[in-house]
Amino acid sequence: MVGFRRNPHYRPYSLVLTLALLATAWWLAYRRRCCTYTGAAPGEPARTLEGSRLPNYPALWAASALVLAVLVLPYVLAALGRNPRDLPSPGVAPAGQTAQEVASRVVTLQVKGMTCPSCPLIVQKALEDVPGVAKAEVTLEPPRAVVTLNDPWVTDGALVRAVRAAGYDATPVR
Repeated sequence: MVGFRRNPHYRPYSLVLTLALLATAWWLAYRRRCCTYTGAAPGEPARTLEGSRLPNYPALWAASALVLAVLVLPYVLAALGRNPRDLPSPGVAPAGQTAQEVASRVVTLQVKGMTCPSCPLIVQKALEDVPGVAKAEVTLEPPRAVVTLNDPWVTDGALVRAVRAAGYDATPVR
């Protein structure tokens, strides 16, 4: 999953492959069988293979539910992180802003706990690992981070969580 966050262009290919495999599984499970089991004794009715497929149905339904949850999860998390009505529509700039201004939003964070020259590098790496961050500049004096975003879906909370995961505290500067 980490690879998809760093290389999001692979996600559509993996989703198409997953859906194709799932569709194949559904087809195999629910297709009409033309053959019968021929191991019946003479004079007994032929037995079909229907009984051998029944245990696979719950597993197929569970796998389908899991795949659909994975498909929907990024959109649900983005919606929970911020009110969807406040987010700009893709490709449409809010009134008074150009598309370039929306695409390159700048967030300033005050970072607490940095004490040595390597601390800003650690915070910078943590911020640049957040999907949607174009550039992060962190200074020791004053202790702040200026983050340039290229994705309007990135929230201030995601940046603060990344800094906290690196072992420091951060608050957005308004």
